[in-house]
Amino acid sequence: MAADGWAVRSGLCGVGWLVDLFLIPGMQRGAVRTFRSGPIDYTVGWLLLTFGGPLGLHRFYLGKWGTGLLWLLTGGLCGVGWAYDFWTMNDQIHEVNR
Repeated sequence: MAADGWAVRSGLCGVGWLVDLFLIPGMQRGAVRTFRSGPIDYTVGWLLLTFGGPLGLHRFYLGKWGTGLLWLLTGGLCGVGWAYDFWTMNDQIHEVNR
């Protein structure tokens, strides 16, 4: 019941839905301006990070061979580097695509 509580309560009696209605389009425009498409695809990068992160597959895809080998040999720096990449993946792809 707690997981679907937002939907049951209609998002703070409808106020949450109203706020989201106005905020989400602005967030979308900001995302479009911030992250550009290029030779590296965001979806492929995220899939490689999610399912092959400890092996460094996403780093090899980004052309970061040195850290890719480090991730491969250390299991994504024992998971710490892998977690860091979850926070910074979009920025890393954006830098390669610039």
